[in-house]
Order: sequence, then C-alpha cells, then structure tokens
Amino acid sequence: FDLNNLAQALKASGRHSEAEPLMRHVLEIRITVYGLNHPETAVAHNNLAALYLATGGAPEAEAGFRRALAIDEHVFGSGHSSVGRDLSNLAQAVKALGRYDEAEDLMRKALSIKARTNGDSHPEFAIGLNNLAQLLKLMDRLDEAEPILRTALEILLKGLVATGHQHPNLLPVVNNYISLELKRSGSEEQAIEKAREVMEPFGVSL
Repeated sequence: FDLNNLAQALKASGRHSEAEPLMRHVLEIRITVYGLNHPETAVAHNNLAALYLATGGAPEAEAGFRRALAIDEHVFGSGHSSVGRDLSNLAQAVKALGRYDEAEDLMRKALSIKARTNGDSHPEFAIGLNNLAQLLKLMDRLDEAEPILRTALEILLKGLVATGHQHPNLLPVVNNYISLELKRSGSEEQAIEKAREVMEPFGVSL
C-alpha cells in the first residue's frame, strides 16, 4: 500500500521515471498475492497504464487498460462501475492512437454504465460527457459536442449549488466549453457570452 502511494506521489510530481519501476513492482506483488485475475491486480494494471499514457506510451497503455478491463469484466460482469472506469481509460489510449471512432464507441459504452451505476447527475457522468465532447471537437463534430458539453457543465453547476463545494473539474469544463464555442463561432466575446448563458441560471458568474 505504501509503495503504491509513493509511486502515485512520484507520478503526480512528474517524476515518471522513478514512478514506473515502483508501479511495476506493485503489479508484480499484486499478481503474487492476489493472482492474475483479481480486481486489485486490475487496479495495478490501470495505474501503470495511466503512467504510460502520460509519458507518450499509448500502445503500452492500451495493452494495460485492456488487461484491466478483461479482469474486471470476468470478476464483476460487463455492467459494473469498474468496467465503466476501464472503458473510459481505454478510450483515452485509443484516442491517443488516433482511432477516434473506436474511442467514441468505448466512451459511449462507459457513459451508459456510469448512468446506470452512478446516475446521470453524478460528477463522474459529467466527466465522461466532457471527455466525449472533447473527442467530438477533435473530430470537428462541433454541433454534436456542444449540447453534450453543456450538459456536463450543468451537472457540475448543479452540484456546486447543492453542496456549496466546487468540483475540481468545474473550471476545466468551463474552459472547454468556451474553447468549443470559440471554435464554433470564431468570436471570443460570443464564446464567453454563451458560457455565461449556461452559468448564470445557477447563480454563478464568469
């Protein structure tokens, strides 16, 4: 546990070359202790794959995420929240490899699971919507991306109003929405105004 925490801390501080051997060691330990097909082993595969993705190793990341997905589907079944997480992770690796149609399919499957397990007003669902909208923007499907990203923003704004606490993804989603509207309209002023129109009904100013 402490070794994994150290590896995560090193990754968070950008010391990826130091984190990688520790994550590999954590994976080896979990395989030894839990076996090849245990959820804790899947988590270790996910963590190592995420490090690969962050350092430009998308093919290695894809392999690790696929292994985690196979474990969790075997253990939990295809509709479990862990499977939704794995599909989301795999989608990011596939996206990085330029396979956008496949990434979209994976993201939509993950969203379907998240809607069933967490509900369609949960921040995790909003993050999934944001990721899908960013992919659609990359594919130049801007008019499809806008309502999806707006819904993600509204979910996080509702959470802010309900709890009084700002989700850490709120500001990035606001910025993503402005960036999308800027690409759609070509006008920074219009893009900011569109974001204001979404935020002001929740009592939040830009």
